[in-house]
Amino acid sequence: DRKHDLSSYFEIHGVIQDIIQMLAMSLDVYTGVVLWYDPAKKTLKIVEAVSASNTLTSQEFSSDEGVLHSVISKQASIKVVVTQWATNPIGYYHRKEPIYSLCAVPIVNDDVTLGVLAVDRCEEIEFTAEDLEVVKLAANQIRRAMVNEHLLRSLDKSQNEYYHLTKASRALARTLSESEVLEVAL
Repeated sequence: DRKHDLSSYFEIHGVIQDIIQMLAMSLDVYTGVVLWYDPAKKTLKIVEAVSASNTLTSQEFSSDEGVLHSVISKQASIKVVVTQWATNPIGYYHRKEPIYSLCAVPIVNDDVTLGVLAVDRCEEIEFTAEDLEVVKLAANQIRRAMVNEHLLRSLDKSQNEYYHLTKASRALARTLSESEVLEVAL
């Protein structure tokens, strides 16, 4: 049963990976990445990625800096040209990459920001309004997968608590006499 729960988690991550791969292929991007947002630490961290780069960071990075700041702070989608930035404007690379344009969409559920879906290009091709709509659709699918994963984890936790409660109840029932049970019940 636990094996089935774990396979469900892996299946959800596989779905997210497939969505990013499809997005990367259809929009001809250098990198497609899903970033998890931690509001307590105000950080982003890669949870899934497809990239031609070998400089993606495995570390958390600040959501208050760089081009992704407005995506988080305003829950706003962006499509921008980033070549004019002097420093590394895209925190998911650990060094500056020759990125020309970026398209990023917040992943939001019930007005809570879960993360960001971002895609970028090295070629001098800006993202169009249609590209932005495709990324928004993909972000919505990823949101659904993330919510499903959260629900699976909650169900798994509840199931585990129920199991332990039932086990404790049975052990307690074996130690009490019939009169003691009736006394507690009444």
